[in-house]
Amino acid sequence: MPNGLLGKKVVNARDTEVVYTVPAARTSTFNLNVLNNGESAATVNVYVSDKVYQTRDFEDYLTPLNYNKTWVAADTSNTLDLVGQSTSKMMTAMKTTPVEPAAANTASSPIAGKKIETLQTANGDGNFFLVSSPAAVGNPLPFYTAGALYVRSAPDGGVYTFDNFFSGGAATTASTSYGQTATDNVLWATNENANFAMSYVQGVPGGAGSVVNSIADYRVTAATYNTAFTWGLGAISKIAGIKTSEERFIIGTTTGFNYMSNDATPQTQSEFQSNTMSPPTGISGFMIGAAAIEGSTVNEGNIFIAYSGNKVAYAGYTAAAPFPVTGYSVFDFPSGVVFTDVVDIRAEGTSFVIVVAGGTKHSTADLGITWTASKHYAAMPVGITVASISGQNKFVNDDLSTNVTELTFVRGRTYRLHQQAAANNGHPLQFSEVSGGPHSNGTPYSTGMKFMLGDPTATAPFTVETTVNADWVSGHVTHDGKTRIIEWTVPASAPNTLYTYCPNHTNMGYAVSIVDEDTVAPHDDATALATVNIYNADNGDADRRYDLTFNGEAYMREKRFYALPLLDKYEKSEIAAGEILERTAIMASVGEQVIVTTSGDSIVVRVHGIEE
Repeated sequence: MPNGLLGKKVVNARDTEVVYTVPAARTSTFNLNVLNNGESAATVNVYVSDKVYQTRDFEDYLTPLNYNKTWVAADTSNTLDLVGQSTSKMMTAMKTTPVEPAAANTASSPIAGKKIETLQTANGDGNFFLVSSPAAVGNPLPFYTAGALYVRSAPDGGVYTFDNFFSGGAATTASTSYGQTATDNVLWATNENANFAMSYVQGVPGGAGSVVNSIADYRVTAATYNTAFTWGLGAISKIAGIKTSEERFIIGTTTGFNYMSNDATPQTQSEFQSNTMSPPTGISGFMIGAAAIEGSTVNEGNIFIAYSGNKVAYAGYTAAAPFPVTGYSVFDFPSGVVFTDVVDIRAEGTSFVIVVAGGTKHSTADLGITWTASKHYAAMPVGITVASISGQNKFVNDDLSTNVTELTFVRGRTYRLHQQAAANNGHPLQFSEVSGGPHSNGTPYSTGMKFMLGDPTATAPFTVETTVNADWVSGHVTHDGKTRIIEWTVPASAPNTLYTYCPNHTNMGYAVSIVDEDTVAPHDDATALATVNIYNADNGDADRRYDLTFNGEAYMREKRFYALPLLDKYEKSEIAAGEILERTAIMASVGEQVIVTTSGDSIVVRVHGIEE
């Protein structure tokens, strides 16, 4: 009859720990001692469960997971966005800024897409990340139509399905290259809110004879639509599409001159020549990006142009003068930022934003007087579908699991929940602070959510974009077989737990955890690109979380069980720093386990008692 110490563990916020398991042919009577050895209060959850977990669910914690597979190094520090309908297949849209040219006709740095796949090893040992380049070269333009994700390839002019683009399969339409080849590096620019695009082949010298493509609708898949024209006004450093009072394009040259289009759909060089902007006083170098921010008056605000001399020029625009060519003032980049590190220039609300390699975002709302640094995270795609589990329809994570899984979202990050799969028809995904939502007298939760429905239109990427939850529910049926996406920027005020539900049917949902950004190594802000939840049958009951880091390695970030049943919860207590929770005379049968989770770190758990 063993007695005394039966088990002990230190539990941290990222862990789910089995502290003790009742052995075969035994029953146990034990005491539970929980010490909060951390620096702040923590919520501790204790489960006594008969659910069986595999030993390997606790192996290789925070160790690289390459399983002797060959990794293709990814320059993920330049990632702008993650594209895809589920976390089992993603593409990163890559971008590089021009390098200082040694000569006027020196091409800029290459642009290349990256594919990220989560695969299972041949022997079933687990999942690994595969990072590779798509078959096509250039920064591909993704768009949705007829419920499918497509990309336009600038090098050959073709439209590809997502899978065909990765695999090198055939384009869905005939292509016209207009002088572009598969080895060329291509700059893309699009209207802010319309369908027109322009591309420039950086592999072609930027002087006389350079080819620029004007593209009437980059989302059209049924016809060839490029119109090419010759550019002879100097080597192109950048093409930017922006909206002031009207949609326009700016072509920047390596001489520092910028040329602004007369309208939103330029198709000739002459449409740029009447709007020539000389480098403003105090500016050196060439344009690397541009953005516009509307002020308090409609169709009035500021246009911002970033230069390779690590400065930003700005001037006011009006409805009568949508693109000023004079009157610019200048402010500096944030301290320590140089143009070769810049991967994106854009506007966010009332702030001008510079994103740099390594994933840091610098924002200013006061014309460079104050810069605020934060992490830049791409929007994370999560596929949602519906599957029958034990005769009951349930929401599940597409391509990840055949069981109900828990999702974890981080406050401040943006996620895209895709419901294109036909299995979702009649089941619009909803969130509530109450399990079951309105089925249990709860209300819908949609704070920070934007709902995007339907195929592209002539002026917008989606038929409907709304923040009204009721429009999402009604539009779900209207757009069966078409794009259905919830884009959610998780607010700081989001509760720790939400519940998914279907407004039309009961018992379809599961719990969703909301957590704060974790800045503790090894997934500190300097390395984390994106978080992926992975499940396969070989992982037993574990929903493992991985970070893809900037060096192309994958790390297991945390050990996390899904579907710990409420029936197995024994205790939930708030414990102050330095305090102890003590429970006595707990009884458990053969095979039952004491499982502990916590919101804090350095929680010391001891189980001591008698086995008989």
